[in-house]
Amino acid sequence: MASVLEASKKCTFKADTSAKATVRRSQLTLKEGELNRAVDYCKENNCRGYKAISNGICPNIKDARTINARLDGKVITGKEKEYCSILTDTEEEMLIKYIIGKSRAYQPQNRSEVSSMAVKLLKVRQHVNKKLQGGRRYKKLTSPAQLCIERNKLPQSFWTRFDAKVGNRLSRKREQYTSIQRAISCTEAIGL
Repeated sequence: MASVLEASKKCTFKADTSAKATVRRSQLTLKEGELNRAVDYCKENNCRGYKAISNGICPNIKDARTINARLDGKVITGKEKEYCSILTDTEEEMLIKYIIGKSRAYQPQNRSEVSSMAVKLLKVRQHVNKKLQGGRRYKKLTSPAQLCIERNKLPQSFWTRFDAKVGNRLSRKREQYTSIQRAISCTEAIGL
C-alpha cells in the first residue's frame, strides 16, 4: 500500500517547491527523450511499443500504448492544431506579457482574472472579425473559443496545456506592500 502512495506522489504534475519542480522537469525531459528513442526504434525495426519496452530501451515508460499513440500520430508534439486552439499565438503572447507585467508590479493574477482577460481578448477578436468581414487579418473563432465566450471562462484543458507550454516562463509573486515610488515606476513601465 505504501508503494502505491509513493508511486502516486511521483506521478503528480505539480510540485510543492522549486527544487521538486526542477527534479520533475528533469524527469519529464528524460521520459520524453526515452519516448523519442523508442519511437525511432519502432520505426526502424517496423514494430510496435511492446517490443521497445521488452527490449529495455525505455525503462521509465511502463505502458506500450504511450509509444503506440506516438507511432499512430495521435499525440502530436510541437504546434497545436488550429481547430482545437482557443487563443492565437499572438494573443497567447499578449496574455503571457500581461501576467508577467502584473507579477512584476506585485499584483499577481489568479486563474479567474487571467481567464477573464483571455475572454476579453476573444471578444475583441470577435468584434474585429465582425468589422473586417473577411480579408487577410480575419481570424475565425474556433468552436472551443466560441464556447469560452459563451461560458465566460477558459476550460481546464486550456490551463493544462498552458502550464505545460509556458509554466517555466511564469513566476507568480505574492502580493506585497511596496513603496509608492516602486509601485508608480512599475505601473509606468507596464503602461508604456
